[in-house]
Amino acid sequence: MKTNRLKRFSFWLGLVLVCGIPRVLTAFLLPNPDGDAYAYIDNIERWRTSLSAGTFSVKTLFGFWLPAYQFVCAVICVFVDHPIYVSKLFSAICGTGICLFVFYITLRLVARRIIAILAFLLIALNPLHVLFSAFSVTDVPHAFFVLGSLYFAIEKRWVFAASFAAVAGSMRVESWMLIALLPMLQLFVERRLSLRACGILALAPLLWLYISWDATGNPFEYFETRKRYVDGLLANYSYLANPSLERIQWDMSRLLYSANVTVILGCFAGAWLTVRKLISPKWRQVSEKLFPILAADTFYFSFLGFLILAYCSRNQPEIYERYGLIIFALGIPILAWTLVAISGWKPYVSRLLTGLVVLVCFADLDSQFGDIPDYIEQAKPQQILANNISSICGANPSTRIFCDDPNVQALSGIAPVRFLGSSNSPNDRELFLAYLKENGVEYVVYTDTEASTMAKLFPELSNGMGSELFHLFVPATRKDWHGRIWLYRFQGVLPAKSSL
Repeated sequence: MKTNRLKRFSFWLGLVLVCGIPRVLTAFLLPNPDGDAYAYIDNIERWRTSLSAGTFSVKTLFGFWLPAYQFVCAVICVFVDHPIYVSKLFSAICGTGICLFVFYITLRLVARRIIAILAFLLIALNPLHVLFSAFSVTDVPHAFFVLGSLYFAIEKRWVFAASFAAVAGSMRVESWMLIALLPMLQLFVERRLSLRACGILALAPLLWLYISWDATGNPFEYFETRKRYVDGLLANYSYLANPSLERIQWDMSRLLYSANVTVILGCFAGAWLTVRKLISPKWRQVSEKLFPILAADTFYFSFLGFLILAYCSRNQPEIYERYGLIIFALGIPILAWTLVAISGWKPYVSRLLTGLVVLVCFADLDSQFGDIPDYIEQAKPQQILANNISSICGANPSTRIFCDDPNVQALSGIAPVRFLGSSNSPNDRELFLAYLKENGVEYVVYTDTEASTMAKLFPELSNGMGSELFHLFVPATRKDWHGRIWLYRFQGVLPAKSSL
């Protein structure tokens, strides 16, 4: 008995180490490359400060993103004041959990441990999933709670499934559709509803509407804010408002790249096989047996369909690689089930398809390994600032930037006319502030070089300390920042002249 427990523990520990070590190491070694990551960190730092000072309130939670991820990290940061590492490690832990859920869901679907292990390795060693499991964004933590909800739904533990769905719905709004999906699945398999589970599912949207109302007086302010943001993007970037065929192909290729073409094809084949069984005359007898794959199909195609619908309606103008990671994780168990389901065909057909799947999956992994240097390049401080400047200028076409770093200017892709530099700026501190204000400068890139007027007049900003006039914008906190370049927001308020 003790030997069996030791074997189970060793096996479980091995799974955790295989998927956890690369994610934790990447979290420590690779900086965040994404501009959104530093916006999340900014929220975490502000909420940590508010929690520590005792000024935190429900209104504090309102913002551009739903609050669960930032709030959990902010609470941890009250005790461990490292917002960047805390947010990255939280993502790494969630990424590890996703791999374990993929293993257990696959095992539940196919009842074959070797296939479940192969499914586990497919995501555990996926370079793109490892990378984004180490970044301070919600994609991986959100996917973890969605996979958890699916796992407990398959086990028919509806309260746990609803609880995971509620947390997911407090991170990203697309999980609100689980409010309808989970009760539908329970009705299908059990012909009843759990009122407690339904109540838990409703918590995420109800709490967010209340937070929006308490903070702004309008429960739907979040949706209006997001609409204004998307409208601004579409107005300023015509290639997003009216995408060309080449642009659509580019976005779809990024989705296929992260979601894995083979997994997608396997999921469509699995859905076809599931429907064939359901529409058979004996569907009532097979419905109980088919429920796990039906639940997996429902989750997979709901999230895939939501993303495609948002993209086609221009509510999500672009598709980034990280958007496909949840589709990839949800699809792996379905792919495994599909391969097992067709094993009853002629043996050579089964072997041929299995070999093709392995070949294509490894080819996709090889491609992602080759792209790792590009992601590392994106993590350079100049690129991070450039990404933020591009987002700022995209949302507000009148914004101007003071910047002496030519690399940041070039990487941002913003027209040179939007930038000011030291060549024409005054060397007097008060006149320089007036110069920034008169030219409508809202953001300043601080580089500690001899030729920079900012470095000469404001040496106190060289360590990211900020001041009354210059608020540190990126990074959100000086802790754990890996560069000597800073993006400040200019407050535009001139100091009063001395009467002496």
